[in-house]
Amino acid sequence: MEWDSLVDWLLSRMTLEEKLGQLFMLGFSGTEPDAGIREWIERCHLGNVVLFAGNLVDPPQVRRLTDELQALARKAQQAGKAQASGTVEEGGKVAEVGAPVAGPGAGFIPLFIAADQEGGIVVRLTRGATVFPGNMALGATRDPELARRAAAVMGREMRAMGIQFNLAPVLDVNCNPRNPVIGVRSYGEDPMLVAELGVAQIEGYQKFVVATAKHFPGHGDTAVDSHVARPVVGHGRERLAAVELVPFRRAIAAGVGAIMTAHLSVPAIEPDPRLPATLSRRIVTGLLREELGYDGIIITDSLGMRGVSAEYDMVEASLLALEAGCDILCASSHTYYGTFVYDAVLAAVRAGRISEERIEESARRVLRAKARFGLLEEGGLARGDGRAGAWTRAGAWSGTSAAAAVTLAEVGSPEHQALAQEVARRAMTQVKGPAALPAETKTVIVIEFSAQAQTGVEDLRLERGTAQGQMQGQARGQAEGAAQSQAQGAACGPLAAALQELLGQRKSPPRPGTQVLSLVLPLNPDPNLRQRILSTLEGFGGATLVPGGVAAVVATLDAVRNAGQADLIGELTASGIPVWVVSLRNPYELSSLGEAAERVSFLVAYSPQPVSLAAAAEVLTGVLIPTGRLPITLP
Repeated sequence: MEWDSLVDWLLSRMTLEEKLGQLFMLGFSGTEPDAGIREWIERCHLGNVVLFAGNLVDPPQVRRLTDELQALARKAQQAGKAQASGTVEEGGKVAEVGAPVAGPGAGFIPLFIAADQEGGIVVRLTRGATVFPGNMALGATRDPELARRAAAVMGREMRAMGIQFNLAPVLDVNCNPRNPVIGVRSYGEDPMLVAELGVAQIEGYQKFVVATAKHFPGHGDTAVDSHVARPVVGHGRERLAAVELVPFRRAIAAGVGAIMTAHLSVPAIEPDPRLPATLSRRIVTGLLREELGYDGIIITDSLGMRGVSAEYDMVEASLLALEAGCDILCASSHTYYGTFVYDAVLAAVRAGRISEERIEESARRVLRAKARFGLLEEGGLARGDGRAGAWTRAGAWSGTSAAAAVTLAEVGSPEHQALAQEVARRAMTQVKGPAALPAETKTVIVIEFSAQAQTGVEDLRLERGTAQGQMQGQARGQAEGAAQSQAQGAACGPLAAALQELLGQRKSPPRPGTQVLSLVLPLNPDPNLRQRILSTLEGFGGATLVPGGVAAVVATLDAVRNAGQADLIGELTASGIPVWVVSLRNPYELSSLGEAAERVSFLVAYSPQPVSLAAAAEVLTGVLIPTGRLPITLP
């Protein structure tokens, strides 16, 4: 490969301790590097960092943070012992010994800095960045070129902020309506559609950052979240080959930079029930490396997840993952995955449980990826005069110059936001009933639910707007404080605010005189709260008193697992109020509505992000005709 001579040269001058450090990816708390991550970088030669929403404020702060992390890595390497260095001749041989790799004025090996920027319900970069609706929204568009363009924008913005490794896209084929952790993170239930859109996004991402296909060998047909327990995929080899493995085969052929393993059991491949895929040599090496022929980075899902940690401590899990063939051991926080793990793995290597050759094999893959995606060049190891210049290879990575040219000014630009809005609009799907509210509607009651993380992969905060709802008129003091007085134009739920904009409460009206009342409820409203809300609405004047004059819009957030949402919809329809349901997560929730499913209009936005809410408002007001098609089958 183009960069093998440089990687060989680096490895020949790295200690075992330094090579081992390239095999870890750790997270930390706070918006600045804390003591724990500093120790990992300074003492353990950490090669990779993962960031979460709690680390990130806005694009300038993110860039300062990533620059500071790289500065720590540079300083730590410069403070280390001097290493022999040399040049590489055209034939790939070391010609002479020269300056140290990590000495004053020399280059250094930069960190891979990663984040989960899938779009939709799993995003880390929000404020100031462009946030897309997510995979199932793209599945509803059926447009690979749109998927490719969306990924290129996300990758471009990440690189501008100093992040070069995206833990996306999700290539799980979601064919289980009760899957609690994948759902709208998947492109759909058709393995060929998932493969087509996944490859398009890999191509888009990898103009700027490493793309990561996850979660191998497939997390789509599970009913358990591997963050809380270990799922089992009970299908045979033939079915796995025909469904779950199809997108991964295509991703490998497309040159995906990394593949993430899943913490789930697959008895057809690994008969030992104690070994999830991440820790199974049969799956990681036998299936992924040897059978599918993948030679890129294999990264674990976070080893703190209960799919692994319920049975194994961090040290044993790490050793088993390395023995299985994984290259990067990932953990979301050093608070439970401390430097003691590094020390224990190093001791295991010295004791002979894991060979030094095995460590170097994985370090080589990580360094090769850093070269491929321009990091070594950014670290000063692929340019310069004399000996260093000998390592430059024309065309080593077509995206190097493009990645180097991106700037913070591009992050969240109007052009990028317009593309995200286009995805949201083209994804809007009309499943049943009329899409738009009746022209004669005078009052629209918009009921939304407080956004919060519902799976282990989501951040605790999900920026959608206000955390608490308000309602006009007689609702003051009702519904246990969830409904409060709202002066016209005051703060309200985000979908209600978008409707207000279109219905004329804040702008010149396409429908003069229509008022929007907003109510934001807890995620799973209990019977007492629902009854108070219904009493309030009846007191306000329901559809029975003003025929055709009142309509309710309920923006659901996974009514399958939050039955109070479905119950409220049933109670609203029973009271005679026409109801439009806008699904902001899994469209499968239509089946949870019981008899009410026959009486509601059902629209799917696939995402609670602002662009999806704006598109939903356009559909409800008749400004937009929905053209999306469900990429899954409703039960």
